[in-house]
Amino acid sequence: MCGLKIMSVDGIQFKTPETKDNQKFGYATNKTIFPSVLTVTLISTHTHIISDTIVKYLMHNS
Repeated sequence: MCGLKIMSVDGIQFKTPETKDNQKFGYATNKTIFPSVLTVTLISTHTHIISDTIVKYLMHNS
């Protein structure tokens, strides 16, 4: 397509095991029992190769 790459963006929330080290990730809500990490990934639609990923902690702590 005119020399342009077609890319896709995908986001997902990972629940992590409830450990003292993982508590720094934060919790999605007050009712969530597992710490969570959010990721957004940029992927080539043609090759499915990941070009970039951003990982963020949730800021809401219980």
